[in-house]
Amino acid sequence: MAFTPDGGALWTVARGSIEIRSWPDLELIAAIPSAVSTRGLQSLAFHPAGRMAALASGGGVRFLAMDARPLERPVHEFRLEEPPMAIAFGEDGRLLVAGTSGLSAMSPDGAREPIGTPPASLPSWIWKAAILPASGRIVYCANDHPALVYRWTDGGMQRDDEWAPGLFEDDHTSWLGADVAPGERALVCGRKSGRTWAVHLRAGLPVKTVMLEKAQVARSTVFKRPTRTTAHAIHPTEDAVVFAEISGSVGHSRLSTGERVRELPSHSGGYAWE
Repeated sequence: MAFTPDGGALWTVARGSIEIRSWPDLELIAAIPSAVSTRGLQSLAFHPAGRMAALASGGGVRFLAMDARPLERPVHEFRLEEPPMAIAFGEDGRLLVAGTSGLSAMSPDGAREPIGTPPASLPSWIWKAAILPASGRIVYCANDHPALVYRWTDGGMQRDDEWAPGLFEDDHTSWLGADVAPGERALVCGRKSGRTWAVHLRAGLPVKTVMLEKAQVARSTVFKRPTRTTAHAIHPTEDAVVFAEISGSVGHSRLSTGERVRELPSHSGGYAWE
């Protein structure tokens, strides 16, 4: 799930189609039919200028032009050798694609450039990731395992255990996923235990500095949700985060305080959430 860059709509995946919902009432506006296959959909992202959306599934990546009619007709569609775990548009407008073999950048015309490869193979249990383009980092998540943080540079990818020491190292922590707020102002994480929380980041400061140094401390918000959250969308300008829960319901809370604002009931058949 993701907000459009202007914050006017929320895209979710449900019942075999992509649903477009209004903000803030989350009423259904339109649905992109199953012509754009949502099977195995892992991630969706919007171009910063709002003119294009990208959908990543087990088979590859599809680019949709936001002003095209019908909207569901891909303007470009590319197969990938491995299922993408996360996608995000970089500051240069290219799409960053994260997988088990590393990170690559893709242009809408299909041109691809490797960005970084881990020095060693990633564990097989990793199934989801969150990309922080401005910070040059990837957070890899998996059920029943600690999350891993990697940083990419011109020299490749390296483990970055100093960026968030202790944040993902609890042996009893099961990270179902992590999602990044626009502008990287917050990192929202969901746990198998049902505890969901956000670390409020500061530009240019590592998580350890934000959390541990009193002079530069930023808040952490804990969200009390009825069931486990599997996907999160943070509004680009407002104090709002929307959760998708394993039960199929949707919740809207304040990012700064965790206060619940609105709940939508579970839909029959549930959601294939992202």
